[in-house]
Amino acid sequence: PRLREFCGDRCDLISRLGGDEFAVLVCDGPDGEGPTGVAHQVAAALDQPFLVEGIQVRLGASVGVACYPEHGSDSHALLRAADVAMYQAKQLSQGVCIYDYQSDEYSTERLALANELVQAVCENQLLLHYQPKIDIASGLTVGFEALVRWQHPRRGLLYPGAFIDLVEMSEVLHPFTAAVVDLAIAEKRRLRDLGFVQPVAVNLSARNLLDERCLATLEDALARHGVPAAEVELELTETAVMHDPDGASEMMRRFTDLGMKASIDDFGTGYSSLVYLRKLPISALKIDRSFVSHMLDNEQDRSIVGSTVALAHNLNLGVVAEGVEDGETLVLLREMGCDQAQGFGLCRPKPLDQLIDWLSSERQTAASR
Repeated sequence: PRLREFCGDRCDLISRLGGDEFAVLVCDGPDGEGPTGVAHQVAAALDQPFLVEGIQVRLGASVGVACYPEHGSDSHALLRAADVAMYQAKQLSQGVCIYDYQSDEYSTERLALANELVQAVCENQLLLHYQPKIDIASGLTVGFEALVRWQHPRRGLLYPGAFIDLVEMSEVLHPFTAAVVDLAIAEKRRLRDLGFVQPVAVNLSARNLLDERCLATLEDALARHGVPAAEVELELTETAVMHDPDGASEMMRRFTDLGMKASIDDFGTGYSSLVYLRKLPISALKIDRSFVSHMLDNEQDRSIVGSTVALAHNLNLGVVAEGVEDGETLVLLREMGCDQAQGFGLCRPKPLDQLIDWLSSERQTAASR
């Protein structure tokens, strides 16, 4: 209603494409106004707060603009170009973007992937690989991080870099997250039945963190699969937490009240305040691989890692170093007092069956000592 009310005579056609996507056709802007000007006015109108049961709510909009005939000669081409521009507006947080050929190098493939994500969730095309977290002092596996993969029917095995940004910008985020969470906890049940009680870590995005449904999804999966909350950890990037630190802190507290632990992932790449860091209900910091992987030959990175370990321990937090590629780095981390490590030099991410083999072998070795 708000969009229709604002557009009035400014727009020739308004159509809902599905979900939260709408198309607006402007044949000739009012008073010669260009399409970008109308788009900015639409975005501004949608940004105005409104009341829901007495509570002020504010929604934003990302608007993509495509013009005839420069960006397409028919409705299909124009809608496609506007869709590409809309995704770019979301990525750049600009509100409004006009279609740019130079930004459309892979758009056909990426838009196809975006449309296929719903199918991926519904047809169980998602799978998980697990990367162990190694206790530096003992060398034993003390946890593992669930990393999503997409077994695409035509493109083969896809890694998150090929699709995760599309997930986070689309309506499929919640069902996608629910599918990943359910799979991780179901497979954790299988591990638990084999006697492996190390916690599994699941990654959440900024939108997940502020979505009430995410908490219910986790509670439901834990109950259905009979997995204790203490055997599930949540990993949240520093940037995701600082997107809305107060809201994030409140939601994280609700997760941890259930018995789950939470950690800050990719620490050092964001802009977190020590004030908020002290208040967050977290149990560990994960130092980003960009610092760890170069610290043998980069004094600055070495100092950052050492200082982060000391900071975390002073705050009674554990420390996990990501991106450990060799034994020398592991030795240096041990000297710094770092608690845990992850990296290809220790163990690559593995499908569940291979993880079970890894853990079984480790258990047999420990028993024979």
